Amino acid sequence: MGNIASSDNINNYGPSFQGVWGVSSTAQAASTGLPDSQQGYLHVTPYGYFGCTQRFTTRLGYEYVRQLTAAWNGTNGPWDVWRAVGYQTAAGYFSGDLNALVYPGKLSVTTSALNLPANIVGNVTVELRSSGEVLQTYRSVSVSAGNADREWKRTGNGAGTAWTAWTETATVELVKGWGLGVSSTTAPNYIFNPAQSGNTTPTQFVNAKTSDDQSVAHNPVSGEEFAGVNIQRDLRPIQVGVSGRGPAASLWFRGYSTAGSLLSDWKQVITTADAASVAAKGVVKLSNATNSTSQELAATPKAISDAIELIKALMGTAAGKNIGVAAGQIPDMSFFEALLTNQSGYQKLPGGLILQWGTATGTGSLLRATYGVAFPNIVFQVLFTMADKTAGTLSGLTPFSNASYLTNLAQATCNLAGTDAQGNASCRYFAVGM
Repeated sequence: MGNIASSDNINNYGPSFQGVWGVSSTAQAASTGLPDSQQGYLHVTPYGYFGCTQRFTTRLGYEYVRQLTAAWNGTNGPWDVWRAVGYQTAAGYFSGDLNALVYPGKLSVTTSALNLPANIVGNVTVELRSSGEVLQTYRSVSVSAGNADREWKRTGNGAGTAWTAWTETATVELVKGWGLGVSSTTAPNYIFNPAQSGNTTPTQFVNAKTSDDQSVAHNPVSGEEFAGVNIQRDLRPIQVGVSGRGPAASLWFRGYSTAGSLLSDWKQVITTADAASVAAKGVVKLSNATNSTSQELAATPKAISDAIELIKALMGTAAGKNIGVAAGQIPDMSFFEALLTNQSGYQKLPGGLILQWGTATGTGSLLRATYGVAFPNIVFQVLFTMADKTAGTLSGLTPFSNASYLTNLAQATCNLAGTDAQGNASCRYFAVGM
């Protein structure tokens, strides 16, 4: 025991070198043939395959092991390759119940095992959480088109008596589960296969890279690349995806028409060649134009901004004014309320001024008329002129209004003075107030 010299070859450390040997530098580790260029120590024991095992542990805690592959030749081996500890499955094959695997480790599994996610050989990795829960990951070991590179996960309690359902994670081969040529004998649990139980499979992404991944009976467009997603909704999931690429790409969807395993036909939603209009859905093209009359283009934020600036330029300072009747404001048409009918009416102006006109009638020398709208606050002035008379003449008659009459905000009132009092007279009036 002691330190390994930089000039040593650890292939020479056979059964007679049993003990612990130090590696004090990275350069020393690299020059002697160790599997990792880190300081550490080499442990040689006269046990294991053909009577000798080497185990190298780095200062960072990584471990590597190797054994002889035949009887010691007296000099330098023969040695097997170095293997990182914990990166390979246990020896042999597991054919028991996966529900019973609750301790950390890696196992090679046969199709005879119970509670597999699919009837495919593979490796299972068991991880243990500090709180006791168990995570199992199952990976298929196959080169067949339907089963290669598949992976499932599930979680159980520490006793292995309760497990979640296996969930397949997204992989390159997952698209086979859309029923694109996968038979029930090779992949009984692939999602999306109309002849299988895909309607109970969790939401997953899919990707078909070539036309060879698809079957004419199940892909939207024969021979086109396809990518999409299966969205789980109890027993009636939907499948959405894009077929083709570039200008020829199209969006498709389909769903389960009943709570069974048969899918409805694919339905095309839109293609990249479909132009949208006011009458049809489609792909919208953007435009920066501010003077376009097109009903198929969509204005960009720049076009809208340019249009606003153009309006401001045309309106000048008015574009920045508020609506109202105060100084610096612009009144709208609601401030110009009016009644313009026949011989009577009124006109309201911004600021509250009201102009009213009409005809006052009566018997004798007292004439009255109700305003079209009562003055809210005050009557400034009322002017009268003679209009007509049912008997006699207008000559010599003069209408006048006392100041007290101006306090009546709802009626215009006047008196007649003169020598002809025959018949009934009428006067036209013009009133100003607010």
